[in-house]
Amino acid sequence: MVRKVARDASSSVGFALGSTAALLYAGAYPPFELAPLAWVALAPLFVAYRRLPPLGAALAGLVFGSVATLFAGWWLPGMLERYFEVSRPAAWAGFAAASVGIDGLPYAALGAWAAWAARRGRPPGALALGAGFVLAEWLRVSGPVANPYALLAYSQHGTPFAQLADLAGTWGIGWLVASANAALAGALVAERAARPRAALRLVAAAAVACAAFGYGAFRLAEPTDPAALVRVAVVQTGIARERGGNEAASAERLERTLALTRAAALGEPDLVFWPEHAVDFTLDDPTPERTALFRAVDALGVDLVLGAARQGDGASWHNSVYLIGPRGRSAHSDKVRLVPFAEYGPFGDKLRASTALFAPGVAAPLAARAASVGAFLCGESLHPDVARSLVRDGAELLANPSIDTWLQEPAAARALLQITSFRAIETRRSVVRATPTGYSAVIDPWGRELALSRFGGPDLLEAAAPRSTRLTLYQQSGDAACLVALAVVAAHSLAVGLSGRSRRGLA
Repeated sequence: MVRKVARDASSSVGFALGSTAALLYAGAYPPFELAPLAWVALAPLFVAYRRLPPLGAALAGLVFGSVATLFAGWWLPGMLERYFEVSRPAAWAGFAAASVGIDGLPYAALGAWAAWAARRGRPPGALALGAGFVLAEWLRVSGPVANPYALLAYSQHGTPFAQLADLAGTWGIGWLVASANAALAGALVAERAARPRAALRLVAAAAVACAAFGYGAFRLAEPTDPAALVRVAVVQTGIARERGGNEAASAERLERTLALTRAAALGEPDLVFWPEHAVDFTLDDPTPERTALFRAVDALGVDLVLGAARQGDGASWHNSVYLIGPRGRSAHSDKVRLVPFAEYGPFGDKLRASTALFAPGVAAPLAARAASVGAFLCGESLHPDVARSLVRDGAELLANPSIDTWLQEPAAARALLQITSFRAIETRRSVVRATPTGYSAVIDPWGRELALSRFGGPDLLEAAAPRSTRLTLYQQSGDAACLVALAVVAAHSLAVGLSGRSRRGLA
């Protein structure tokens, strides 16, 4: 009976602390964007990890991951309902299941590990617990079906802390913020005799955060070389993609887009960008629409970057980006990281949309006259390795043609825009994001928006974006921070195991 009461109490406390942490965490992301919350949001969760038994700590982690996803990604069921044409209950049921299975389980495992170590007298310190949190995030962004949204680092968009992404990517920023939360949790639960040491750790964490802030401020003060500027224009068409296509309206849609492009060309841009699937005809086969497009580009004398489907070998299709220039000059690059269920079926022909007919292709920078352009399409902005690969192959400027029309929520589009800005900081490349209905943007190498569209309709953007050939530490080392975090967690686990064996030997 006593054990049952203790288990019930542990479950209640774990649920309460996990939920509290999740609600604070969600407040750091759109539409609220309260970045300072991220520095305290995890403290209740880490208190649970240190004070509860492994089962209660695991429950706290499960609740945290699931509830945080539900509140930070509240817009996703609506997108599932529209894109996959499923009922609202089915969309919410699928979202809830993914929240628990994809997001909840990694944090549950982290809680069980931390509580196990604490029960053996060696609770993980701030650095080790922060490393464990990084590994939990890495687990939820890995695998055929993953959730790369709302990583801890993304909460720091628009702050100097985001500039650390050029050193260690999002993992380094997440480790810093998680460790600060762990130091705060340690100070809150420290016994009287241990309080001076806990306070010292908290001061050390604050000192590291101040140093990181200073580094970010230093990076943000870097000057821009006027000779490196490329004049770009973004055409936000205001035209939503139709699932089945409409040949009768194809010419009209093309003319509307070309009209906006002619207006943009008055500013004499070096490069003009259209969204993903900007045209509903292929650019490799001779059609009246393709002829009209090539003639218009030739007359304007611009280099145009746009998204279009491309037929590969046999029956396969590729989601591609084309560069079209005067005199019929053309090149293409393919999407390599497809969206599961929407562009391909991770489990075969089951549980996929009717549009899931694509295969990954080959990505390569597009040699425009003003700069070498590396294009990553839509959801590829969630995967830093795609942008890094393009930069490694010589891209001086990055482009992110996208489709956000299925979202229909400004907060969701804002979240994707913020994630894309981290690809700019990690590589120190400008990123041009072009969508049909917003948000489109021109982002400089420090993640700042040089131009931002309105949401929900047609718009034109113009900006001077720096091109670059520099290589950052993160560009060269990749996700090394995850390997270091794994080593820290493994070393602490070994120390806990050895100390437990020593105590048993003495007994």
